[in-house]
Order: sequence, then structure tokens, then C-alpha cells
Amino acid sequence: MRYIGVDLHKTNFVVCFLNEDETFRLESFPLSKAGINRFTSQLSKDDAVAVEVTQNIYYFYDQIKAFVARVVLVDTYRFAIIPCPAPICYPN
Repeated sequence: MRYIGVDLHKTNFVVCFLNEDETFRLESFPLSKAGINRFTSQLSKDDAVAVEVTQNIYYFYDQIKAFVARVVLVDTYRFAIIPCPAPICYPN
């Protein structure tokens, strides 16, 4: 199982794929049908996805829910962020 975090924006979304061995990969996709298709082609039925609740969350949710085991909608006003030093969280 992979854990996948999605930061959804108006024109694109940034994804962090976290593998079981704790290695990760960041990738950006355009928020378009082609971008969502490219993203869903990389998903598996064992994956769990967390997505920040924004105005366009329901469209995004409807496009990905069939490709993964679970989609969690994260309310950022109720979610406490764990502090992380910038070089570790954002290596580039």
C-alpha cells in the first residue's frame, strides 16, 4: 500500500507518493482531464489518497475514487500539521 497526498490548486495539483519503504516521489499534474488521467494511471487499488478540501474537491474525488482503496478528504482548519524542517520536507 502506498500513501498519497494531494495538494489541489486551481490549475494544477502536486502529489507526494509515499512508498512502504518510506521512499517518496513528488510530481505535479495539470488540473485537467489529461492530467487526472495521467495521475490515475499511476494508482493502484491498494493506494490510500488524502486530499485537501477545496472548491474543486468533489470533481477531483469523483475522478479518482474508483482507482484506489480509500480517499480521505482533509479539512485543513481541523488538521494539525507536524512541524518538519524545510530541507527534509522540501529537498529541492
